[in-house]
Amino acid sequence: MNKTFSKTRILVECALMVALATILGFIPVYELPRGGSVTLVSMAPILLVSHRHGVKWGVLTAFVHSLIQLMLGIKNLAWCQTFGAVVGCILLDYVLA
Repeated sequence: MNKTFSKTRILVECALMVALATILGFIPVYELPRGGSVTLVSMAPILLVSHRHGVKWGVLTAFVHSLIQLMLGIKNLAWCQTFGAVVGCILLDYVLA
């Protein structure tokens, strides 16, 4: 069976998985004392996109998800004292994660 999907279908599926991952990110398992939390399955939709459509679509979907998480969790940057700490927090907590 040949699995070829149109780019529109893949894009819509990626958008739905980002939305699902964002919703699952609001269900914490453990809250850290200085901001941040550990979630159980919030990255599962991103992994599913990567498995179904390849690494390129998975990385792009994860990057979009990280930008949305950055916008929703910008209050966590209040703990950073210097500009370098803010850049490090953004890179390590959102973009590279």
